[in-house]
Amino acid sequence: SMVLGSVIGYERRSPDRAAGIRSMSLTALGACCFTIAGNFACQTGPMNWDASRISAAIPSGVGFLGAGIIWKGYVKQEDGSPDIHQVHGLTTAASIWLSAAIGTACGGGMYPSACFTVMGIVLMLRFGPRNSEMVAEEDDDEDGEDNEDEVADLYTDPEPARDDGLRAALLARAATTQGMGSEMQVVPRSTSSMRRLVKTESRKSTFAYT
Repeated sequence: SMVLGSVIGYERRSPDRAAGIRSMSLTALGACCFTIAGNFACQTGPMNWDASRISAAIPSGVGFLGAGIIWKGYVKQEDGSPDIHQVHGLTTAASIWLSAAIGTACGGGMYPSACFTVMGIVLMLRFGPRNSEMVAEEDDDEDGEDNEDEVADLYTDPEPARDDGLRAALLARAATTQGMGSEMQVVPRSTSSMRRLVKTESRKSTFAYT
């Protein structure tokens, strides 16, 4: 368990990371000891109890270690735009959690499964995408189009602008006719009703001038 945990810690050995070889190997060793102690206590203890309770409590205990590694920061923009908030330590926290799982597997005698798990972890940490921005850039390159144009098309609707213009014109006309002593009409909200009302008002004004 210590050797396999050290392999994961070696990949996370960068100085800017909170956990490295010692943290990963000790986490795997502790999980292995808990699992072995639970199995022997179940077999040789005076009471008949379930040995899986200790193994089931290991992920919860390691979760506190991962929570202490995760931290949130922000990057100031030179052009005055809003700061970019970033969360750091998620991958390292997940690596500690997986180190505990590997230690539990070693304590239970599942050595092939533990070795294959370590191989998968190292491959993902080494060759997997570093962040979501890299994935977004690759998607944009494959599509050949920028997603911002698609988002802009979703919110581009010329119909509300025409409705606002007609409504403003009718409100101005209603205010003018109210000052001249005529009745004020209720302005409808639909575009078709507004257009019919405009045509009716224009016909009335034409008959009045003729």
